Amino acid sequence: MTSDVLAHACPHPLLIDRYRVQTQAIEQLHQTIKQWLYTGATGGYVWGEPRSGKTTALEYVSAALRTRAGKPIRVFTYNAKTFSVTTDNKLWTAILSALGHGMAHMGNAIDKYERLVSFLAEQALTNEVQQVVLIIDEAQKWQRLEFEMMVDLGNDLRRRGVQLCLILVGTRELRERAQQLDKHLNGHIRGRFFLRMAEYRGLRNVQEVAFALRQYDDVLRWPDDSGVPFTQYLLPEPYQAGFRLEACAGLLWHVFTEMREQHGFGDWPMAYFVVLVQVLLLDYLPEYGSERCDESMVASALESTGLCYLP
Repeated sequence: MTSDVLAHACPHPLLIDRYRVQTQAIEQLHQTIKQWLYTGATGGYVWGEPRSGKTTALEYVSAALRTRAGKPIRVFTYNAKTFSVTTDNKLWTAILSALGHGMAHMGNAIDKYERLVSFLAEQALTNEVQQVVLIIDEAQKWQRLEFEMMVDLGNDLRRRGVQLCLILVGTRELRERAQQLDKHLNGHIRGRFFLRMAEYRGLRNVQEVAFALRQYDDVLRWPDDSGVPFTQYLLPEPYQAGFRLEACAGLLWHVFTEMREQHGFGDWPMAYFVVLVQVLLLDYLPEYGSERCDESMVASALESTGLCYLP
């Protein structure tokens, strides 16, 4: 079957990393951000360890956000850049480019800023409460200047009747930045963007592993119009005989905890988990057979993901 996958005109999503695995942590994050929006929050921040799956989680949440009336809320993402010297002109150009605006490089800083305000205000009209979300990924790179400019952006949008919710996403460094903000000198920044916080974590127990594996067995399908789950498509005979990845949850968690005790890291980062499943479905299980899925096989596959080198 692996050769058929490689030869298919449209590559399998596992080969090109074009799929999202729903997890309980993603659903929790969805509910948290929905609550922020429903209560009129001007912002909040999400932090987590590197490779925990924050960016993928927010891609899912972005597509799922709705108002109370069920109207979609437009969500835009900007990956923070590191400039040698940050200026308003550079920042507005970078954000407009990330939003796909066709005139991102035209005019001066004031022109670009007005263009951004008008664009976001127009996008907010797609729902009855005129809300729009701007996600800043890798936000730990930002300094006070960028946050000050976001305060201005939020103020000018509010004057147009638009509610901007700025969601900052980053690592532990972002959380430390939030904790260090002086409530007197930076009260307006802290109050806008750092009062609401969500920690995004990797897989923490066998139940969460089982939930994630179930997505491959039942939810994720390819080709899209075939109705065939990933596990069934890649392992048709074992699947027909009753094999399910979910049944391996205890085995995978056991092997992971053995490696965790040896190397001293915490949660199971999603980036490494999905690579493990990919290796099992595309390589180990087709070659050696699902009946030989044991501790030795999983340990070898897990080691190949590079998790053991996690700092």
